Amino acid sequence: MEIQHPSETIFHAIESAIKAYRKYAQQKISEQIEGITLDQSLALIYIKKHPELTQNELAELLFKDNASLTRMIKLMVKNGFVTRTINDEDLRRYKLTLTKKAEIIVAKLPQIIQSNRATALDGITLADQEVVKELLHDIKNNCKI
Repeated sequence: MEIQHPSETIFHAIESAIKAYRKYAQQKISEQIEGITLDQSLALIYIKKHPELTQNELAELLFKDNASLTRMIKLMVKNGFVTRTINDEDLRRYKLTLTKKAEIIVAKLPQIIQSNRATALDGITLADQEVVKELLHDIKNNCKI
């Protein structure tokens, strides 16, 4: 029995679409906001909306391992996007707070993100988007360990 060539599978198509969108989104963010990555932008949005998030929770939301997120946060502190202080309620954890510089960036992001999504989803109906989401959800559930 021959297996399908990896580049002809649905998984390759999914990965390819994600990579293309991330590359496009990064380009569009970079055109309007200097010195920030797509992942840093997403982190700022999550921190703004959910300041109580732990670093582990933030890592999970961003699909990052803890070491990668720690490096990203250190860079965000260095670049003046966030401050990192000990959490008064749990001394083992840090509290991340947006700086004024980051607040300005976060205010610009919704318009950029909306435009990026509109471009990526151009010509794809809401009904088709729902079908794709359901199918991807099924694949995810099939792969639970």
